[in-house]
Amino acid sequence: MEDEPRQVATLQEVIEPNSGWFVEPDKVRMAIDLSTVDPNAAPQWIEIKKELTYAESQALRSAGLKSMKRNADDESTEIGIDYARFDQAKLEMWLVEWSLRDRNDKPVKLNRFSIDHMRPEVADVILAAIDEHIEDRERLKKAMSTSNG
Repeated sequence: MEDEPRQVATLQEVIEPNSGWFVEPDKVRMAIDLSTVDPNAAPQWIEIKKELTYAESQALRSAGLKSMKRNADDESTEIGIDYARFDQAKLEMWLVEWSLRDRNDKPVKLNRFSIDHMRPEVADVILAAIDEHIEDRERLKKAMSTSNG
């Protein structure tokens, strides 16, 4: 008997909408202030995922991992982290869209190439906005768990 080809289903075909157990593909628009990079910068925004899926969060957790070595003497673990790779992966994983434009005022497509070629100061502003969003979600989760328990 031959294996049937595996069909890929959409999230809506697999689960009931709003079940709460699965990540809905929602996004959040956030204003970013690039005046620290360019005092004449026009207001900008980014759209990021409201939350990551399990697969995305696992991929992000391991993105910057360089090495892991267990010390037999004291049973500690030494972990080597590539923070630059982790931050790059965070940008790639969270960003959905942005308002950034080139010097000819044409929209810059969001992709790995454009992320790789951002000025470090711009990446820092975007990373800070993503971190703020993550911290806000964690505070909300904590507040909800305290009020429910």
